[in-house]
Amino acid sequence: MTEAEVRQSYFEWLCDKVRANSEEDSYYILMKDLHNRQFIPIIDNDANRAYDGMELRERFVATELQYEDAWKMDMAAECTVLELLVALAMEMDYQLCTDDHDYAYKYFWEMLSNLGLSRFKDSTYAERRPSSMFQIDAILDDFLIRDYEPDGTGNIFPLKYPTEDQRGVELWYQMQAYLGENYPM
Repeated sequence: MTEAEVRQSYFEWLCDKVRANSEEDSYYILMKDLHNRQFIPIIDNDANRAYDGMELRERFVATELQYEDAWKMDMAAECTVLELLVALAMEMDYQLCTDDHDYAYKYFWEMLSNLGLSRFKDSTYAERRPSSMFQIDAILDDFLIRDYEPDGTGNIFPLKYPTEDQRGVELWYQMQAYLGENYPM
């Protein structure tokens, strides 16, 4: 495999983890946008979530690549938004594990819905290409710089009953509060 083929294979692996390309709907363009955006943590300890996203590369190398192709994977690149969201979805699935099924895709799409991105199917995106690109960029900008409501509206983890301004809370604790509100045990 070439380096480009390894990158493409990794991208497709991430998409498969969250079922981004089903028979009914394809979100390939949106996934590319998410994978082309870096996640740069601006709150202390959100770097840990970036490392979780980057750790997916290690899983991919260990499970999907032949030994001779492993070195072609860029392990040092910054975490992408797609990697961050996939890693968070997998963590949510782990914490809520109710059975042996993998529900990471469900939590991934829940986060995208919370952001307002789940409406950007490939067919819709292509019809309104320039408009869609600007809308997605604006949504991602707001998410990344934490320009959303204090209760988390406009974020991946909106809360009904926040105890503090979510714009200053690290993603891990936002996720915990969100899971507590939406998936009480």
